[in-house]
Amino acid sequence: MRALNYIVVLALAATHFVAACNPAVAREPSGELKSFLETHCVDCHDGPDAERGLDLRWNSPESSESWVGKWEKIWNRVSARQMPPPEYPRPEEEEYETFLHDLGSVLDHHASQLTESEPKTDANRLRRLTRTEYHNVIDDLFGFPVQLNEILVKDESSRGFDNLTTDTLSPAAIERYLSAAQIVASLAAPGKADSSRGRTVRIPADLTQDQRLPGMPFGSRGGVKFSHHFAKPGVYEFAFRLTRDRDEKVEGLYGTHHLDLLVDGVRQHRFEIKPPPRGDDTLLDAALHIELEISEGMHEIIATFEANHHSVPTIRRQPFDASFNRHRHPRKRPALFEVTLFGPRTNPSHPLNRVSVSSVDEDVAKHGEELSALMRRAYRRPPTEEDWLAIKRILQSNDDAGASRQDAIAAVLSSPYFLFRIEPHAGPLDPWQLASRLSFALWSSVPDEQLLSDASEARLSSPED
Repeated sequence: MRALNYIVVLALAATHFVAACNPAVAREPSGELKSFLETHCVDCHDGPDAERGLDLRWNSPESSESWVGKWEKIWNRVSARQMPPPEYPRPEEEEYETFLHDLGSVLDHHASQLTESEPKTDANRLRRLTRTEYHNVIDDLFGFPVQLNEILVKDESSRGFDNLTTDTLSPAAIERYLSAAQIVASLAAPGKADSSRGRTVRIPADLTQDQRLPGMPFGSRGGVKFSHHFAKPGVYEFAFRLTRDRDEKVEGLYGTHHLDLLVDGVRQHRFEIKPPPRGDDTLLDAALHIELEISEGMHEIIATFEANHHSVPTIRRQPFDASFNRHRHPRKRPALFEVTLFGPRTNPSHPLNRVSVSSVDEDVAKHGEELSALMRRAYRRPPTEEDWLAIKRILQSNDDAGASRQDAIAAVLSSPYFLFRIEPHAGPLDPWQLASRLSFALWSSVPDEQLLSDASEARLSSPED
């Protein structure tokens, strides 16, 4: 009877579906179902002392809502022949089949009635951009890569997928996306001429910099290689720090070494590093800085040492990428700890940093076409008049041309039309939504110009195309 205990639990649950349309039916099953339960279950499940607290009295004070899900569980247990238990008399196979058929019909009928009674909605389905998609989109829109993993909302994974994002954003998440948009906008459209930004790239402390690293120039050892988008032309300062031990002494400083700075593969400066005359290397890093004039755009920065070929390290084990310990096996050559660049550090009158002064109308006319094209790709559809009026108000709200353009770009990147992919719950996709679904499925980014062009001419839904 213990098994039928669960059968009845499910039976009672299924009756809740019936209760949505007919509460009386929910409390008291139909004749054959009731007969099956009374024959095999009620002896143990009746009254206040019912086994496991399951009372099958139809006049039980329990509400119909408390029976939700129980009928389906009963159906599952009976269909698996787990109820009644083997130690109790079991129904004939024909009784099993009849009970399952009748109970299944009840469940199907009332489930369909509940579905039909649900209010119809034209709400859209929203899916937020993942971190990977966000980075890809920024690269496609502006032509420079960004790494904003520490700012963007984390993508939770489920069953091996990390693109199962939600359609809501908490206030904290909104703040994160606003910060990310402002960072990207400041790189894409710098504001006032005297505004400067810094970046520090740190090398892993356990990286042995005794050999040439992948992608570095031949004849070099250690160092770091990275790409940086210089938002505007100007003079930028580069500063370097060497690794130090626990006593704040520069590691491996034996003899003379050379540190090279390369921009786009061309050496711009070579630093000579050697032990100070009196052995005090406290201010050694202070001399490792230089100012260079850099043009606007993406540039590849390399800082690496000239390889001075020493004998193979005499350690007991085969050398590997982290073959030293700071205290027991100190470095045999200096290593780079971090590179910092800052800028532009120039006078606003410098010809490379002059910001043109224009009227509001000139500013709107100048940037209007550019921002309209940006919205078309970022929103994955043509911008509406309402979209453009919002951007126009931002352009007119700031006297500084660069700052107003920066604010407008940040507004585009903060829009829900950018952060969310919007599709209808039911019905066909429009050409723009279809182009967006294709592009994110194929390359995890916004549609390219070809896809947008095809969408504008409604060619994506044509079988011939």
